[in-house]
Parts: sequence; structure tokens; C-alpha cells
Amino acid sequence: MKNKDYNYTYRGADIIIRSNVGIARFQRKELKRIEGLPNEKIKAELESYLSEFFHESLKGIIPDKNLLGGLMQISSSFGSELIHQLCAYETKWCQPAFVRIGLTGTISSGKPGQPNYQIESKDESEKLTFYFSHKLFDADSFDEGNVTNKLSKDDIKAIWHLHEHQINE
Repeated sequence: MKNKDYNYTYRGADIIIRSNVGIARFQRKELKRIEGLPNEKIKAELESYLSEFFHESLKGIIPDKNLLGGLMQISSSFGSELIHQLCAYETKWCQPAFVRIGLTGTISSGKPGQPNYQIESKDESEKLTFYFSHKLFDADSFDEGNVTNKLSKDDIKAIWHLHEHQINE
């Protein structure tokens, strides 16, 4: 039986597998190489390695491994739009703004989903809730137990591996 080759993006990293050799790269840097196993086994091991790699590097931001995995599977354009909104509200409110992402959907189980979110000012005097589509939600705020901790612009950049040129598009 012929091995299937792979070349795809997994949680922001590249996985390339050909002829029983697999490589995981992130930001052009090779993180892991596996050789001599069937391609399907290499694929599973590289994905597992990357999941652990990102969890370790981001656990100070999102300690829950499943939640982080779910967030990282959402398109980076979502993260980019969150940053645009945070910048706009920081200007409007004259203070730092943060986002809190809703946990009641599939996101907390490690699936990408379409989470609602809340943007709030640093002093919490201002709060706005939004649907995943970035349209205003009709609630004053979400229940404390149903949202993440406050996430800054830098946190959002780290979760979605965003660089300035991706945000300004």
C-alpha cells in the first residue's frame, strides 16, 4: 500500500511528509523531524508534538489545552479583526481594552467553533458583547464563568501567530 504524502498547515505550523520523512516547521524554523515510520504515524506524531509545543509556549495566556487548540483552529482573520476592534475601543475609551472569548460553544472542547466574545475596558467600566461575526450581541456582559480571562492585543497576536503585516491588511 502506497503512503500518502502531506503538505498542510496545522495550528499555524507547516507539516510536510514525503517518503516516510516528516518535518514540522514554525515561522520557517524546523521544530521536529521524524523518519522511518509510515506517513500516517508521522502525521499523528507531528500533530501531537505541535499541540504540546504550542500549549507549552502559550499556557501562560490560555492554560486550558483544549481551549487553546480550539482557538488556534479558528482563522487568523478572526484574531486580526479582534485586534482592530481592540485598537478602536482603546481610542474611544482612552484606556487599554481587552477581549474575553466565550466558552459555551464547542471551543472549550478543542474544536474551532464560532465563539462570541466581549470587549471591555481596563477598568471594566465599558463592556460590549459581540457575536463571532463581529456584530453586537444584545447582552450587557457575559457570565464570568463563561468567558476566558482578559486577553490583550499581544495575547491575541501570540495565539494566532499574527505579525503586523497581517493585522494591517
